[in-house]
Amino acid sequence: MSSITQLDDLRSSQEGTVKDQAEEELLSGNKKPFNYEGFPWFGVLWRFGCSVLFSLLVLDVLYVFSGWDHLKTWDRRLFNAITIMLSSLVSLSVGSLLSLLGATLRWPILASRPHTPREVDMILGMSCPSLAAKIIWHHCWRQKKLSRTTLIISIYLLVNIFGRLSVAIFGLTYNLNDTVLTEYPVMVNDFGFKDWIGTHWLGITVDLQKMKNIAVIGLRDVDTFLHPNHPETFNRKNISGHGLDRSVDGRTVTYTYGAREYRGSEAYSSSERIFRSSSTCIARNYWNGTVWEDGKLVGKLPDDPSEVPPPDDPKHIHIMDGLIKAGLLNLAAQLRTCLTDGNGRPGMPQNVFFNYPAENSTYASRVLLSFPAQDDRLYDYGQGSFNAKLYKDQAFYNFTLDLADDCYAPSFISDMTDDWYANLDFNGYEVSAANIMARVPILTLIGAEKILPRVTLLKGATEQHTVVSTLDVKWGRAATTLAALTAGQAIAVVIAWFASRGILLRDHDSFLSIGRIFRTAMTKIEGTPEGGSLASGRQLADAIQKSAYPPGKIRYGTRKKMDWYELDLWDDVDYFFPDPGQAKYK
Repeated sequence: MSSITQLDDLRSSQEGTVKDQAEEELLSGNKKPFNYEGFPWFGVLWRFGCSVLFSLLVLDVLYVFSGWDHLKTWDRRLFNAITIMLSSLVSLSVGSLLSLLGATLRWPILASRPHTPREVDMILGMSCPSLAAKIIWHHCWRQKKLSRTTLIISIYLLVNIFGRLSVAIFGLTYNLNDTVLTEYPVMVNDFGFKDWIGTHWLGITVDLQKMKNIAVIGLRDVDTFLHPNHPETFNRKNISGHGLDRSVDGRTVTYTYGAREYRGSEAYSSSERIFRSSSTCIARNYWNGTVWEDGKLVGKLPDDPSEVPPPDDPKHIHIMDGLIKAGLLNLAAQLRTCLTDGNGRPGMPQNVFFNYPAENSTYASRVLLSFPAQDDRLYDYGQGSFNAKLYKDQAFYNFTLDLADDCYAPSFISDMTDDWYANLDFNGYEVSAANIMARVPILTLIGAEKILPRVTLLKGATEQHTVVSTLDVKWGRAATTLAALTAGQAIAVVIAWFASRGILLRDHDSFLSIGRIFRTAMTKIEGTPEGGSLASGRQLADAIQKSAYPPGKIRYGTRKKMDWYELDLWDDVDYFFPDPGQAKYK
């Protein structure tokens, strides 16, 4: 027991020594009070900066979403969630700043004039809107007397409330305009309709006539002319705005077309329903029964016209009753045309020719390839003549003449050499002829799309109606709102700083610092309030008011003792706050 007593005595002795040293340092002016603070610039600036930053983010969100064409349901929800969150952060920052300024203003108010302990208790909590309103009610209803304190706190309360609510002004800077959008089903042309190719060989004459008329529609609307002497025009994209592409590779001309799809009044080329038509032309010239291709002798014609070589033989030519060989130069062009889908599979793509029976694709392909003539053309030149006569051996000549109007007949003049006929250049003619043959199936499809009815690509598809919104931002209002909000906060900061100049400010976020300046008041009423340590705030205020010098009011200020000052909240302090760096405080 004696050892414990000695330990307590030693501890008390050490604590007393430390306390005496601290008081000596304080009295000597070498150390400022640890609970002293000037105007809380750091807290003010970071709160002010946060409010400006979040306000700019609100404008940034408005800028981003105003650039969207339409805001659907989830887009609107996202926009509302972000703007509400950022607006709340702005309000939180502004409210925190105003609370800090209110905590700063309470000290000039308490120092300016004496107040009853009850008023002091409420003024210390004036940064809370409910306590500020309670002070005003106390003055107006209880005391029935207004003062400068009432006016200052009333102004602060209004600024505190409207400052927090001012963020709502951002809602006046934009409009959400609702629009009903109709999403139309994808429509395609119905190639099962009677105006398209039939389903049987017995109707081929009728089908050929129909296809000729349809192809002429496409020929009229789409400029597919190819000038053989201008190779730079061979390859073309989106010809006449129909989504038709053309590529030339040597003797081969290929047309690629995305079948039309429709959504409401909009028509566009499909990226999946692709139709290709390719044609290759090989031109051969004939001189006195000899056959020449690319400057090389590839064969001789038989003397008997009835002895016709097979089609794969380069000497093959099937023209009327044979070929007249009486010293004339003749030209024959052999063309082969192929239809494929987007993946290069031969035949008519079923997804392009929608609703056309798949079992009749072979017949339809033959019609598309026959009526423009998969045949030989012969140009017969007389001596010294630059004109030519066009002969055709197909029975479908009458159906195709219009489509071959721009196929020119090349003219040649002998240069008096022995083999002049062997070195003729037919490249331009080959490309021109291949272009004519390759384009016709595509032009037929384009013409058919203009006359055939439309059906939905997906069976049973219907219109879908969706409500969307567009964000219309009034940028003038937005800029004015941001400027007003920023300027209002800056003015409030300047006023609070100006009002608190020359006054020692306590910690705005410490109850211990506030409790310290009540030491004198608590000492005076020790043991007197009703309830003792359980006394309420009102009971403590009444006890303090009875203990203070009549009329029982106290104020915030300093008390001078010898050559040092004491900061206190009592009835005998002065409105005088020497600089702690120059005066001594204890």
